[in-house]
Amino acid sequence: MPHKCVLDPTSVITCPTAADTVCIKNTCQPASGKCEMEAVNEGKTCAEGQCLAEATCQSGQCAVVNKPDGTECDDGQSCNSDSCQSGICVDMPFASANFDTGALDAGWQITNFATPYKINGTQGYTSSPNSLVFAGNGTDAWAVLTSPTFSLQSGHTATLTFDHTTGQGGTQSFAVQIHTASGAATLLEKTNAFLLPWTHYILPLDNYNGEVWLTFHFTGAYIFEAIDSISVGCP
Repeated sequence: MPHKCVLDPTSVITCPTAADTVCIKNTCQPASGKCEMEAVNEGKTCAEGQCLAEATCQSGQCAVVNKPDGTECDDGQSCNSDSCQSGICVDMPFASANFDTGALDAGWQITNFATPYKINGTQGYTSSPNSLVFAGNGTDAWAVLTSPTFSLQSGHTATLTFDHTTGQGGTQSFAVQIHTASGAATLLEKTNAFLLPWTHYILPLDNYNGEVWLTFHFTGAYIFEAIDSISVGCP
């Protein structure tokens, strides 16, 4: 009867795997019978991502080369455009304006002529708390409120929302425009807008993508207007 070799279970060495990665593995060395970390998959891909230009195993380490910061990406979660920052796809949210601090929100600007403005108060008529109020008293008074630049992503539904009112004296016109690299488009325009109550507006921005900014135009011989709660979001 032929002999049969039987494995001695006490001689089997099992190496812990908790520290294993794609590029390094705890491996039993037959010559010593000891476990040692050993580089594996040299030169092969070790990570993937929209913001990674290259990621390969090099001497047991995953060597990563990031795409340049600002490279467009898509986190699949928002209608705002996203960009790569240090190898990670980061959402670039719209800078909203609520005027809750009694000052212009960060990044917002006002250009005006014969049209003083005030935040968190009354200017010619009663406004809501923490709104931006314009009170012009000139023949050709005007003011423009400009948003910071932000990005919209094609294929996602986005909307602009804000509250607006006109008081005594009214205004000859109120308009909202969106600006892109190719020019400006009017989203809303009201003429001869006198004594309008607070109105909540919802304007679609589906047809725009890439870097854009918004302007809100107040024009008239006597301007008494207020605006509040400006925001861009995904419905």
